[in-house]
Amino acid sequence: MTDQKSPPIGGSGDIMSNLYYLPTSYDLSGLPFENPNTGANVYDRDGLDNPYWSVKHSPSTSNVDRYYGNFVLGFDPLPWLNIQNTAGFNAYTDRRVSVLGKGSSVYANGTINTDNIYRQELDNTLLFTITKEFGTDLSLRAILGNNINQRKTERSAFSGDNIITPGINDISNTSTITLGSLPNNRAKIKQRYYAFFTDITLDYKKYASLNIVARNDVSSTLPAQNRSYFYGGANGSFIFTEAFQMQNKILTSGKVRLGYTRVGNEATPYLTANVYTANADANGLGAPFSNGTVTNISTLTMSDILTNANLKPEFITEFETGTNLEFLQGRFSLDFTYYHKKSTSQIFTVKSAPSTGYTDRIINLGQTSNKGVEITLGAVPVETENGFKWEVDANFTRNRNMVDELGGYAQLVYGNNVHIPGQPYGQIYRGRYARDEEGNILVNPQTAKPISASTSGPIGNPNPNFMAGISNTLSFKKFTFGVLFDWKQGGAIYSTNVGEAMARGVSKDTEDRYRMLIAPGVLGDVNTLLPLRDGEGNKIANNTAITVIDYYFSGGYGPGGVAEGSVFDATVFRLREISLGYQVPARLLSKTPFGSASLSISGRNLWYNAPNFPKYMNYDPEVSTGSSNNAGADSYGVPTTRRYGVNLRISF
Repeated sequence: MTDQKSPPIGGSGDIMSNLYYLPTSYDLSGLPFENPNTGANVYDRDGLDNPYWSVKHSPSTSNVDRYYGNFVLGFDPLPWLNIQNTAGFNAYTDRRVSVLGKGSSVYANGTINTDNIYRQELDNTLLFTITKEFGTDLSLRAILGNNINQRKTERSAFSGDNIITPGINDISNTSTITLGSLPNNRAKIKQRYYAFFTDITLDYKKYASLNIVARNDVSSTLPAQNRSYFYGGANGSFIFTEAFQMQNKILTSGKVRLGYTRVGNEATPYLTANVYTANADANGLGAPFSNGTVTNISTLTMSDILTNANLKPEFITEFETGTNLEFLQGRFSLDFTYYHKKSTSQIFTVKSAPSTGYTDRIINLGQTSNKGVEITLGAVPVETENGFKWEVDANFTRNRNMVDELGGYAQLVYGNNVHIPGQPYGQIYRGRYARDEEGNILVNPQTAKPISASTSGPIGNPNPNFMAGISNTLSFKKFTFGVLFDWKQGGAIYSTNVGEAMARGVSKDTEDRYRMLIAPGVLGDVNTLLPLRDGEGNKIANNTAITVIDYYFSGGYGPGGVAEGSVFDATVFRLREISLGYQVPARLLSKTPFGSASLSISGRNLWYNAPNFPKYMNYDPEVSTGSSNNAGADSYGVPTTRRYGVNLRISF
């Protein structure tokens, strides 16, 4: 069970966005924030709620109860055959309440919104496992199986208007209750699939192995003609040091591996048939028997998205090769992997000609690819006879995620990200500076501010150049001490947090508000978006100074101006975790029912440094609120936190 309570984040009364309008000249914590008679918000700015008032009167809560379990039944009818069936159940309820308190400057009457979510998954897996040895050299392990899965989501949201008695955060304490808006206008979602699969492994003399997998899925989220889809792959490994008796004092063990797999992926539910949905009223709510223009009549409308009765599953094919090497009896190790993934028949929502009666349509198209390397190094620099041991593990990952083709589309825009053939996947897509052919920013000679381009475009690649990490583990007798440090290089992020802080002057980086700055660029024509030239045909460099106030605010340079100025290199160095553990000696547990016990304390996210952000923002790029198709975005995200924990593990 998890209970969570927070001030309003996002939507009306968002506390994070309000903080950027907070005066920096006096201590707000020592001032009254509510009317002593009515309890209404007290603040010096119209239309915004005092942050302290929001914390007290506009809470957002989430109460999650989770239920899960499984039942396993198995037996061995033959010495070489095992039959096992596992039935599992996993479900949770999430009851969310979001309050905008009565007396708010955003909406004086106050509102209470509820969102009740029930998520359930049922799963049954039947396995036949065959284990046979053919002489002393060859062994077989074959698995034949069947999997049946059902996922169900039920969701009901209601909006209560006009809180009757302040402080009672129950929707029944409102004058008017209407249906709330739900994602995709769906309150009930159910999907099923069943699959037959096999996993066969052949081992020869314990140094050569071949694994073959195959699976056929049948999914309810696809049309009947494409509902069944087959995929599989093969992987092999060869321990050459064993095969050729190459072990020596330096090279202890060496293995190479090679694999090729193809994996299918079903669609999300309800993308294959057009349906009618309840009309929303002027406030975006689906109240029964009313909409924006008609009352007392229940009206339905066809969705603006054209579904696809011929939708196909997505597929990912991957080629992978690598090696594992151990040296000096395991004191040093190297694990190297190269991979190349291709995603095809991807399911996208694209724009449709209005003449079709739809604004968007769902299709399979395009190909994206991931190429990269993963390297892991291990070492035991020190190991003494008295039990002291120092272990070091380092890893390096470099991935290139590219859009290969989009079925003839020049680009696909999703929110604030764009996919363009031949360019990195999911680039940040927003307003940008107008530039000349050499990349110089064009400057308005009348205002000395940058000229904005006529259209939005890609202004940053959210994919990092590489990621690396190193962990150190020191152990002595029953004590273990660990330190994990990681480094992410590159990857752009668009930060509303930084932009607003710089524009509003609430960061120490802009405390000298009247300092004069001359921005780089050349003078340009605001109408033609071409550079201006002098009598000799040369471009004219910008030489007009503007104050810090104008530089960062309202169409200026840098954070707070044109959107491109709020894009930063998200390189970050981080002390990810420190932990200290103690294993209780077995002799102390000999007279207890416990088999083992250990105690550990840990701290996470204890220190970080993001060198490419304004110095005094103390900004952590992991605050990014972007989803997989809206990456590299921070829109008033909540700052990250340090975490401390104590963990006690006991076995019987």
